[in-house]
Amino acid sequence: MFKKINLLMLALIVLISLLPAKAIKVAAAFNEGSAYQEGKYKETAQHPLGTSWSKNSQYESVNATKATEIFTATNRFTTNPLVDEDGTIYIGAVDQRTNKLYALDSGGNVKWSRDTSKPVKGMALYANGNLIYNDTKLNMIDVKNGKDVWNEPINIGANIQNGEGLFKGSPVIDKEGHIIIPHVNGIYVFNGNGSLLNYMPNSGNDNYKTNGVTIDNEGTIYHPNIFVKSFTLENNQLVKKYEDYSNSNSIQYDTITVLENGKIVFDVPRGPAKIINMKDQATIKLETGLGDMGVSKNTTVYNKDKSIYVPFESITSSYSGPFLLNKYNKEGELQWSQRMQYKIVSSPIIDLKGNVLVVEQVLGGPRYLTSISEDKKTNWSVKLPSTTTDTTDAIDPIPVITKDGSVIVAAHRSLFKVTGESNNPDDSNVVEPEPDPTPEPEEKPETKLITVFNETNKYDTSSFNNKSNNTVYEYTEKKDDWYKIITAPNHTKWINSTNVIEGELDDSEQTVSITRDSFGYSKPFFYSKKTDDILRKDTEVKTYGKIGDWYVTKVDGKNVWFNQDEIKLTTFAPNKLYKEPDLSTSTGGIAQPQTLNVKDIQITTNTDYWYKVQSWLGDVYTLGEQAGFGSIQTVSQSYNANDIKAFDTPFAETSSKTLNSEVTLVGKWQDWYKTSDNLWIKIQ
Repeated sequence: MFKKINLLMLALIVLISLLPAKAIKVAAAFNEGSAYQEGKYKETAQHPLGTSWSKNSQYESVNATKATEIFTATNRFTTNPLVDEDGTIYIGAVDQRTNKLYALDSGGNVKWSRDTSKPVKGMALYANGNLIYNDTKLNMIDVKNGKDVWNEPINIGANIQNGEGLFKGSPVIDKEGHIIIPHVNGIYVFNGNGSLLNYMPNSGNDNYKTNGVTIDNEGTIYHPNIFVKSFTLENNQLVKKYEDYSNSNSIQYDTITVLENGKIVFDVPRGPAKIINMKDQATIKLETGLGDMGVSKNTTVYNKDKSIYVPFESITSSYSGPFLLNKYNKEGELQWSQRMQYKIVSSPIIDLKGNVLVVEQVLGGPRYLTSISEDKKTNWSVKLPSTTTDTTDAIDPIPVITKDGSVIVAAHRSLFKVTGESNNPDDSNVVEPEPDPTPEPEEKPETKLITVFNETNKYDTSSFNNKSNNTVYEYTEKKDDWYKIITAPNHTKWINSTNVIEGELDDSEQTVSITRDSFGYSKPFFYSKKTDDILRKDTEVKTYGKIGDWYVTKVDGKNVWFNQDEIKLTTFAPNKLYKEPDLSTSTGGIAQPQTLNVKDIQITTNTDYWYKVQSWLGDVYTLGEQAGFGSIQTVSQSYNANDIKAFDTPFAETSSKTLNSEVTLVGKWQDWYKTSDNLWIKIQ
């Protein structure tokens, strides 16, 4: 048996080595390194949400010399531009009293447009590349053609009656793929397929002017209205996190910026800015150094060092000055104050090098895009040469830095592209015509590597209903939990991700320090069979390969896989919580079914162990009854069930129903699928 295992492993490595050795390029994430949660957005797109967004760009801006007006709306823009990886610009507008959603190429030419029922107020690109937008109804569309993905938009009227939809601001996506958006009725949480997950009603005196929610990296959801409210999503239910924050200043718009560890920066438009510790409601006012100054636009926190940038204006003479851009450290101490020439009308945007970009505006006159360095130096300032005569913005302009360093910014009816190309000053208002596109030679799709550890079915489409048979290791496309693989030249099939890990096996030897007690597995999956081996904390193990987060070692001549990465524990039954790994130390608390962060594991045997987890009681211990590693992944697909046993949970001993019809799959945990009827099935 020992020889067979080694021969199989060797054969696998040889097969992989024959494939193109192309690494998978991982883009910098949407909120990477910040105190905001990294949701399931399309990572390579630039989203000007204005709410649950760090406003730190993954790209460095150009040394700008020229601004060109590339597109004009006949009335006004209703959103800031969202820029996709390929340069496509999505933007909401009102044109000749018709509400529009546009897709433009990087030069401002219309790729497609669609009429919307009301002005578009916010949008985001989901991880699968589809666009979610709010025009007081919520809808998901295919960006390739602007066609609907959901059967119909989500339309919820006031007081949950049928009628005109009343969603507010940008849809925000959490790390599990849930779509969270405020409404005049309260906060709604939807699955990625548009089905309702949960709803938290407003109290009778709530304000309806909010533009969205904000999620920090601990999963706290902040919702500013009359009060700053906070929630977490536990066991698919919205529950209160901290005590509501309120003061004498009414909260009328989104004025929340996440700092760190339960702290936020709270801005009052034309009023004070202050740091609030939501855990104890202690506050630190950000002093301006001048009297009669108030916040002009929302604050931004720099991911790198938590510096706080706040634009201020005079509250006695809004456009006469003085105008300030102030920098504070995370303790609220003023680091420097920069006098600006004009009023700042945008939230600060921070590029990859720490430069701060703001839009300034002259009273009754033009706007300027200005870049300030970390040490207060003005890098450049470029006039936005609008051909329209409007001076009042329907939106707060938010600059968007694109992959090539150019900056896209919307101001009332004009959409600008700011570049660093040299230019004759006399033609700054001339829009150069786009050259005719040159046909590009046909290219073969980029291929990446996956490793298949079990015998795995192949399918003709990304559906369990179209089974095929082949063996491959390259893929060109990923859709939800499916991979499109190459089975032969010019032939492709689909494979489900259940037995798959992206990348190729690194068979180099190394010594790994074990940071927590770990189970051994027969394959690199938590649902695979456990071996009799336990890897003990604070020991060192020689490993012979690594793929993803999994290492393989050898114990008594057999391969043993283990995982040392941060893990989640999903429970499907209530679990008692203990102060110590001892049944006599009960806290009296019970964790309802949910996903918990595991901080440590204490293993005696494969059937005798404790989990140390995070909870509302702090760090506690649980036995993990009816629980397993991994979180529930959101999926959206149909499946024609034929004599399939369904269970109430993946740990139920007997099935509760036999399925013989089409079902909708909405979740995946390990090798189990959850149906829209909250049943669990396995698909072979």
